Amino acid sequence: MEDEFIAASQVGRELLGLRHYFKICIKIAEPMKINMDNQAAVKQLESEKNTASAKHVDIRFKFICNYNHAQVFQR
Repeated sequence: MEDEFIAASQVGRELLGLRHYFKICIKIAEPMKINMDNQAAVKQLESEKNTASAKHVDIRFKFICNYNHAQVFQR
């Protein structure tokens, strides 16, 4: 679960960079879609609280949860 969650946060960071780059030229109104097939990682992404299995995941990877709740990303 941790690896998929970390990979999703890295993809999210890349998508935010692309969103910022394209925002200069065109307006992006729709949330960006991230495909995840690991249900534990999806549950962690949508949950507001930490689970025991993801307690050791660094805070720099959990920023994607905030963007998911702000509707910047769509699962």
